[in-house]
Amino acid sequence: MAVSEANALNDAPRIEASGGRRPSMVGIVLLLATVVAAGWGSLRLTDPNKLPIRQVRIAGEFRHLSPGELQSLVVSHVQGGFFTVDVEAIRRALLADPWVEQVSVRRQWPDGLTVYVREHIAVARWGEKGLLNVEGEFFSPDKNTFPQHLMELNGPEGTQPQLLDRLRVLRVALSHAGRDVVKLSLSDRRAWSFELDDGLTVMVGREAFGDRVRRFARVFPTALSSRIADIDRVDLRYTNGFAVRWKHANPKTQG
Repeated sequence: MAVSEANALNDAPRIEASGGRRPSMVGIVLLLATVVAAGWGSLRLTDPNKLPIRQVRIAGEFRHLSPGELQSLVVSHVQGGFFTVDVEAIRRALLADPWVEQVSVRRQWPDGLTVYVREHIAVARWGEKGLLNVEGEFFSPDKNTFPQHLMELNGPEGTQPQLLDRLRVLRVALSHAGRDVVKLSLSDRRAWSFELDDGLTVMVGREAFGDRVRRFARVFPTALSSRIADIDRVDLRYTNGFAVRWKHANPKTQG
């Protein structure tokens, strides 16, 4: 707003003679008075000591962030008055917290700021490095703040959204078998594997991910669940069945 007023000073109309007549002294005086008044008003509005910020409101839903700490951080970065406060500096300061996903800062006339903060919602761990949010975006807060009981995803960099998509397919299939997944991995050779909540490891391979996990979910309750303690690994990389590797010396069998 201060900028637009300053531009008005620079673009003030020129005094020109028209039709051979000079402008009257009264007109010149009025014009000069208007320009001076506009300039004085602009200086008043951009004076950091005028219209100071007195109220800061933090809005959002928080699980890991503290509204009180966010408010203190904003207050510490408030410099200047209503029209001169640097809202972008406030935004950058808040985004420095790894749990902060998005920030919007708005002035509230005549002396307030409303700061909208969106916190990351963690849906999985990305190895031991950090977390993924619901869009598959990586962020890395302090490990002491990691939510408990998050599943673990592993894969080459850039495959985070793909792993989240496959995780959704896998969870739907396993829900019919009464099991949940705690770990899903994609190797450098693009081969899939996962681990169930009871410790069972399942090799899926590189092809037909959905078909193979659905087939596994159908046969698991009747063919495998009663002997889960004896099974070391299940291999789904077969066209019409699967192979089981037992923990003990039992021979490999195929389903």
